[in-house]
Amino acid sequence: MSTTATLNTLVERSMRHLSERTTDQSEATMELPVSDYLDEAIWRREMDAIFMRRPLVLGYSAELKAPGDYRALTIRKIPLLLVRGKDGVARAFLNACRHRGTQLLTDGCGHAMRFACPYHAWTYDSQGALVGVYLEKQFGDLDKRERGLTQLSCVERAGIIWGVLTPGVPLDIDAWLGTYAPVLESLQIADWHVAERRSLPGPNWKVAFDGYMEGYHFNVLHRPSVGKDTKGTMLGDQFGLHQRLIFAREGLRGLSDPEALPAVADAVFPVHIIYPNVSIAGGYQDQMLISQVLPGDTMDTSLTLMTVLSRKPVDNDDRQRERMRKYADYIQAVIRDEDYLAADRIQATLRSGANETFLIGRNEYPLQHFHRCLKQHRDADLPRAE
Repeated sequence: MSTTATLNTLVERSMRHLSERTTDQSEATMELPVSDYLDEAIWRREMDAIFMRRPLVLGYSAELKAPGDYRALTIRKIPLLLVRGKDGVARAFLNACRHRGTQLLTDGCGHAMRFACPYHAWTYDSQGALVGVYLEKQFGDLDKRERGLTQLSCVERAGIIWGVLTPGVPLDIDAWLGTYAPVLESLQIADWHVAERRSLPGPNWKVAFDGYMEGYHFNVLHRPSVGKDTKGTMLGDQFGLHQRLIFAREGLRGLSDPEALPAVADAVFPVHIIYPNVSIAGGYQDQMLISQVLPGDTMDTSLTLMTVLSRKPVDNDDRQRERMRKYADYIQAVIRDEDYLAADRIQATLRSGANETFLIGRNEYPLQHFHRCLKQHRDADLPRAE
């Protein structure tokens, strides 16, 4: 968790905004062309320039706690295999046999020190090396050293497994995170435990993800649910591409001294935004929700992978497991029936001509920052494979 001094500063800023009915703001509003959500060329450029060639969150240290732990998943129609090798290093591979390309594993998590292709039984170890060829003498000559699984640039940092989906494109995590690294590390994600996984279909990925970066809708859309406790009063701090948002909680109202709070979790609720598509909600209490908003197969669809982490282990604690299940049910319903219902209604009007631009408010400046970063990467030269 963040240092006491940092937390006290965040609480004091939130307390001042709540008492004065203000919020952090940018200097001006921003007009965003609706064509940014409708132009097929823009969408394809985002897929190539951002999702295929820049660092993405692929998984979490909590999913690969021991050598041989693995997770198979699919992002942008690309089958991936994340596995912690016998040397303790987490790696990312394309989940495809180097013989005829068969997918080695279906999506899911498990434990194995070796992976056998279900088609012709070629076998790979936990570090991606080809270690067995069925009926090798009959098959013919091959150099097994040249037929290991195709590895992606991958690094583990701050409890997160990062990777680039295009083979050969390098990953400089220090440059990518910059001053955000200690902010993420303060969450101590590696020490948490995976409790629940869910997925939600949604509209255009930007329509869906926009809602994670502003609190303007909290007191309206979320009035019957999370808005009862978490308010639209928001702090927003930028760290290069990434952001930390802090929302005031009801427990802060009427207090004049942060020291009067029994815990900082009673005062504020954090949301950490990892550019370009991940929201980490919570972390000051005993649960955390990580949402990966992934573009769908078409411009007007997306899929959100939701991972609920528990501060306490859940494997041998039925009570904690049930608490996390109920939390996951609740927050999934809020996102599906409130956030994504509103997003679907935006999607339904995009092509109507009602708006040529969207006006992004001064109080929605994290959203302004996000769209400026997107444009910067769309316009930049593509990172090349080495």
